[in-house]
Amino acid sequence: MQALIVDDDIATVDVVENSIDWKSLGVTEIFTAYNISRAKEILSERNVDIIISDIEMPKGSGIDLLEWIRENEIPGEFLFLTCYEKFDYAAKALKNHASEYLLKPFDINVMEVALKKIVLKIKERQQLIAESEYGKWAKRNSRQMKLAFWNQMISGHLTGRGAAESIAEKQLNIDAGASYRLVISKIARPDQEKMNQGLMLFIIENIHSEILCGNPENECILSYPEGDCYVITTIYKVHPEGEDASTVPYTAQLSCGTLGNFFLMHPMEGTNPDSLEWEKEQNETAKTSPAMGFTFDSDSVKTQYTAVKNVISQYLPGLICGSLDPDTEVDKFVQALNDAGYQEILKAKQEQLDTWAEGQK
Repeated sequence: MQALIVDDDIATVDVVENSIDWKSLGVTEIFTAYNISRAKEILSERNVDIIISDIEMPKGSGIDLLEWIRENEIPGEFLFLTCYEKFDYAAKALKNHASEYLLKPFDINVMEVALKKIVLKIKERQQLIAESEYGKWAKRNSRQMKLAFWNQMISGHLTGRGAAESIAEKQLNIDAGASYRLVISKIARPDQEKMNQGLMLFIIENIHSEILCGNPENECILSYPEGDCYVITTIYKVHPEGEDASTVPYTAQLSCGTLGNFFLMHPMEGTNPDSLEWEKEQNETAKTSPAMGFTFDSDSVKTQYTAVKNVISQYLPGLICGSLDPDTEVDKFVQALNDAGYQEILKAKQEQLDTWAEGQK
């Protein structure tokens, strides 16, 4: 923190500057001025937290300085010094939100107590601002924070108590006491001539999110490319006892199950032992995608996201069930997606990925 002492009496300035234990108050820089003109120059150039000022000065009063500060919306807490106990001084000081008002000659110990009170007030205000700013940021980035949390869980960087503490600390809307299941899908990449791979992944994530989690806004699906396939990991909450799809905020439109660790389970009858060896070799030699751990912030393209989702809802069900002819409708589907802003989404995602990847080097 920084402090400014303003008084036309040089002796008073010296006493305040040299007698207060500034270090214990957290004040690292002290400025002095012998008139309000110089004080205004310092306040215009520096971020001063505490102003200790005399009221009666020949070239402008401390009240004038305080009013100028408030008019110009310059932050700072005021401690006034005066030789006269005048009501109008006190009234003007209070009107302009001065923190303290001390009479000369002042007791250094009393001044230190007053300054401690001011420092506490400043710290409380800074904490409120920090919490408010974090709250605004967290609200805007809730989806990204959840995806980052699940990514840390899946990668093993968060376990047990650490996971619960992370949920509490970041105020994530995740039930730490609930049971969750993973649905892992491996899907072949599409022919790029038919459909952009990024678009395909976007569609797949949204389908998984809406069907498994009942929410088209993906908050619990992690995906990454692996060879000629995409690996999609969906984390969904298990139905609590006594509840079903009609009483919880997600649906059960797919018949899904989970598989345990093949290498720990008793092999099913007819299983080829060579297939397990092949699986083991694949696990040991698999390469991690350079995009593993990246989370896209879609806030800048929310409008496009909504428009693209509407297009997907219009075309995708018919293409999946066969009521639309893919030979004629896929091209229309892709064109409608691009018209809705898909390329803008792709560009924003690529820019964020490039920035993220640069930071991982």
